Amino acid sequence: MKQAERVTRSKELIYQAALSEFGANGYEATSIEMICHKHGISKGMIYHYYANKDDLFLVCVQRVFDDIKKAIEEKIVTIDKSDIKKAISDYLMFREEYFKDHPLEKKVFEVAMLHTPENIKDKIQSAHQPLKELNHDFFSSLIKKIQLRENKDHDEIMRYLETIATLFRTILERYREEELDLTSLFKDTNDIMDLILFGVIKQ
Repeated sequence: MKQAERVTRSKELIYQAALSEFGANGYEATSIEMICHKHGISKGMIYHYYANKDDLFLVCVQRVFDDIKKAIEEKIVTIDKSDIKKAISDYLMFREEYFKDHPLEKKVFEVAMLHTPENIKDKIQSAHQPLKELNHDFFSSLIKKIQLRENKDHDEIMRYLETIATLFRTILERYREEELDLTSLFKDTNDIMDLILFGVIKQ
């Protein structure tokens, strides 16, 4: 086996072990010692490639962000933007479908976005930027197609929709208060988007 192949194999082994622990226990409760002990990896091997736990967590975060972005990009071409509510629902569901099949990655994403470790906050924000830009471009393309309320501008609506996208899983969980299966997700996503976009008070 060539040196480059050994490096790739070693890094992938470390990544899978780290993802398993961060995905199960979160950031705070995971340690290098735990990863080594549970997965039979030497500390020397980990420290050969990564300086500390922060570096290792950032590797997991970066991979998760990249994978989500790729999954969304592969499906985004199927969205019909003529129905704004359905378009946003479909877009948000792409991420939920990914999380359904990748529960460890879901946990890493939630920790990174909702419980961001303060000491690596800037690096996580930098890693999130390409996915954030994808969200921004998608929502911006939709906003151009709708008539906004007179006292709301494009930038304000963008901040609103991007915030909803970040917190949507939490909203869904609070809305249902029970286990989320994909069938329920589709129905509830549509219901919630109706409330989010059109409100509850008759004008």
